[in-house]
Amino acid sequence: MSLADIIILTDAVCGMPDVSALQQILTQLRNFAVSCSFIQLQKRNIEEPVFGSVTYPELFHFLAISTFGTYLPDCHCSIPDIKWPLMNAYHRALLCWSFKSALAGNEHIKNTIELINPEFANFYILLVFVDYN
Repeated sequence: MSLADIIILTDAVCGMPDVSALQQILTQLRNFAVSCSFIQLQKRNIEEPVFGSVTYPELFHFLAISTFGTYLPDCHCSIPDIKWPLMNAYHRALLCWSFKSALAGNEHIKNTIELINPEFANFYILLVFVDYN
Protein backbone atom coordinates (compact mmCIF):
# COMPACT_ATOMS: atom_id res chain seq x y z
CA MET A 1 0.00 0.00 0.00
CA SER A 2 1.41 3.37 -0.94
CA LEU A 3 0.41 6.78 0.27
CA ALA A 4 -0.52 9.48 -2.22
CA ASP A 5 -0.75 13.17 -1.41
CA ILE A 6 -2.79 15.92 -2.98
CA ILE A 7 -1.88 19.50 -2.12
CA ILE A 8 -4.49 22.08 -3.11
CA LEU A 9 -3.84 25.82 -3.14
CA THR A 10 -7.14 27.56 -2.37
CA ASP A 11 -8.80 30.75 -1.24
CA ALA A 12 -11.40 28.64 0.66
CA VAL A 13 -14.19 29.81 -1.64
CA CYS A 14 -16.39 27.04 -3.00
CA GLY A 15 -19.93 26.32 -4.07
CA MET A 16 -22.35 24.72 -1.67
CA PRO A 17 -21.23 21.09 -1.25
CA ASP A 18 -23.45 18.21 -2.28
CA VAL A 19 -23.58 15.79 0.65
CA SER A 20 -23.73 12.58 -1.40
CA ALA A 21 -20.92 13.68 -3.73
CA LEU A 22 -18.80 14.75 -0.76
CA GLN A 23 -19.35 11.39 0.94
CA GLN A 24 -18.43 9.51 -2.25
CA ILE A 25 -15.24 11.54 -2.76
CA LEU A 26 -14.24 11.12 0.87
CA THR A 27 -14.81 7.35 0.69
CA GLN A 28 -12.65 7.08 -2.43
CA LEU A 29 -9.87 9.17 -0.90
CA ARG A 30 -9.86 7.04 2.25
CA ASN A 31 -10.02 3.72 0.32
CA PHE A 32 -7.00 4.64 -1.80
CA ALA A 33 -5.09 6.20 1.15
CA VAL A 34 -4.94 9.63 -0.48
CA SER A 35 -4.02 12.42 1.90
CA CYS A 36 -5.47 15.85 1.02
CA SER A 37 -3.71 18.97 2.23
CA PHE A 38 -4.87 22.52 1.67
CA ILE A 39 -2.91 25.76 1.65
CA GLN A 40 -5.12 28.83 1.96
CA LEU A 41 -3.62 31.71 -0.01
CA GLN A 42 -5.64 34.60 1.37
CA LYS A 43 -7.78 35.24 4.39
CA ARG A 44 -11.40 34.39 4.00
CA ASN A 45 -13.80 37.12 3.03
CA ILE A 46 -16.86 36.80 5.25
CA GLU A 47 -18.61 40.03 4.24
CA GLU A 48 -19.92 39.02 0.83
CA PRO A 49 -20.03 36.03 -1.54
CA VAL A 50 -17.63 35.74 -4.46
CA PHE A 51 -19.45 35.14 -7.77
CA GLY A 52 -22.27 33.37 -5.93
CA SER A 53 -19.92 31.10 -4.00
CA VAL A 54 -19.24 31.35 -0.29
CA THR A 55 -16.15 30.96 1.83
CA TYR A 56 -16.20 27.60 3.55
CA PRO A 57 -12.83 26.88 5.20
CA GLU A 58 -14.49 24.45 7.62
CA LEU A 59 -15.09 22.08 4.69
CA PHE A 60 -11.39 22.15 3.86
CA HIS A 61 -10.49 21.60 7.53
CA PHE A 62 -12.81 18.58 7.59
CA LEU A 63 -11.43 17.07 4.37
CA ALA A 64 -7.84 17.55 5.52
CA ILE A 65 -8.38 16.03 8.96
CA SER A 66 -10.45 13.10 7.70
CA THR A 67 -7.81 12.13 5.10
CA PHE A 68 -4.83 12.64 7.47
CA GLY A 69 -3.79 15.72 5.53
CA THR A 70 -3.26 19.22 6.84
CA TYR A 71 -4.87 22.62 6.47
CA LEU A 72 -2.52 25.60 6.44
CA PRO A 73 -4.41 28.90 6.63
CA ASP A 74 -2.99 32.27 5.67
CA CYS A 75 -2.05 32.86 9.27
CA HIS A 76 1.39 33.60 10.70
CA CYS A 77 0.47 31.92 13.99
CA SER A 78 0.85 28.52 12.27
CA ILE A 79 4.44 29.15 11.19
CA PRO A 80 6.95 29.40 14.02
CA ASP A 81 10.37 30.79 13.12
CA ILE A 82 12.68 27.78 12.85
CA LYS A 83 16.19 28.14 11.48
CA TRP A 84 17.75 25.87 8.84
CA PRO A 85 18.41 22.85 8.77
CA LEU A 86 15.39 22.05 10.96
CA MET A 87 12.00 21.52 9.35
CA ASN A 88 9.57 24.42 9.48
CA ALA A 89 5.79 24.10 9.86
CA TYR A 90 5.23 23.72 6.10
CA HIS A 91 7.81 20.94 5.78
CA ARG A 92 6.45 19.11 8.80
CA ALA A 93 2.81 19.49 7.74
CA LEU A 94 3.25 18.50 4.10
CA LEU A 95 6.14 16.03 4.15
CA CYS A 96 5.66 14.13 7.42
CA TRP A 97 2.64 11.88 7.67
CA SER A 98 1.29 11.58 11.16
CA PHE A 99 -1.57 9.99 13.08
CA LYS A 100 -1.59 12.85 15.56
CA SER A 101 -4.71 14.87 16.13
CA ALA A 102 -5.17 18.07 14.15
CA LEU A 103 -5.36 20.06 17.37
CA ALA A 104 -1.91 18.89 18.42
CA GLY A 105 0.06 20.59 15.67
CA ASN A 106 -1.93 23.46 14.20
CA GLU A 107 -2.01 26.77 16.07
CA HIS A 108 -4.81 28.14 13.88
CA ILE A 109 -7.13 25.25 14.74
CA LYS A 110 -6.22 25.50 18.44
CA ASN A 111 -7.03 29.22 18.43
CA THR A 112 -10.32 28.69 16.57
CA ILE A 113 -11.48 25.95 18.95
CA GLU A 114 -10.40 28.02 21.92
CA LEU A 115 -12.58 30.93 20.74
CA ILE A 116 -15.61 28.66 20.41
CA ASN A 117 -15.23 26.50 23.52
CA PRO A 118 -12.18 27.21 25.73
CA GLU A 119 -12.96 24.44 28.24
CA PHE A 120 -13.02 21.76 25.53
CA ALA A 121 -9.88 23.11 23.86
CA ASN A 122 -7.88 23.18 27.09
CA PHE A 123 -9.00 19.69 28.11
CA TYR A 124 -8.42 18.21 24.65
CA ILE A 125 -5.01 19.82 24.17
CA LEU A 126 -3.93 18.54 27.59
CA LEU A 127 -5.18 15.06 26.65
CA VAL A 128 -3.32 15.12 23.30
CA PHE A 129 -0.04 16.23 24.88
CA VAL A 130 -0.29 13.49 27.52
CA ASP A 131 -0.98 10.83 24.87
CA TYR A 132 1.57 11.84 22.24
CA ASN A 133 4.45 13.37 24.16
